[in-house]
Amino acid sequence: MALTNLVAFTTTAQVEAVVGSGTYLTALIEQRILSVSAMMETYCGRRFRTATFSTSAPEQVQGNGRTVLLLNRYPITAVSQVTIDGTAVTDYSQSADFDAAGLLYRVTRWPASAPTYGDITEDVDGNFLAYNISVAYTGGYVLPNDSSGTRSLPYDLEQVCIDEVVHRLQQPMRGLHSERLTTGDGQQYGERVGGFATESADILDRYKRGLY
Repeated sequence: MALTNLVAFTTTAQVEAVVGSGTYLTALIEQRILSVSAMMETYCGRRFRTATFSTSAPEQVQGNGRTVLLLNRYPITAVSQVTIDGTAVTDYSQSADFDAAGLLYRVTRWPASAPTYGDITEDVDGNFLAYNISVAYTGGYVLPNDSSGTRSLPYDLEQVCIDEVVHRLQQPMRGLHSERLTTGDGQQYGERVGGFATESADILDRYKRGLY
């Protein structure tokens, strides 16, 4: 299996730099990298790898009635079109800080989504809101194994992936926090939060999807 252009937050070479080349099968390291990378995205509630949403297949967003609109892929690198209920708008603004956080700013506010109509009774279902805003843009990070573009994934996120992959390769039993060795010595593996070491979770918390 090759990790090129897959959601992999590090490379086999980076893991082997810690555990030693040839210590583990390459296929096993790759599987752990993909598994940990997926867990990191789930924990943060967002997708990190760069993606482009075209005008023919834009990202559909629910308006929130606020001045800022959160997109799913960020940092934002380019916006080509924004439409509200099918009508193109240009009265939004961007800045370096907003782009980094995945936000589009509109002083007149983004119109809130309306409830959809549900089953055959055509009753309004307030639990399901319509997607009233479409955004064509490019956003996200270039991952270490991506074949195009200059790597832009923050190094602390890659280090989390490396640490967690090494942990899963070396930990004798899943969920084990400590063990008594045959020499009589003890070994601690640290507390886990959401499947991650507390140090890893502290870093991931900074990258969780925002609420806007």
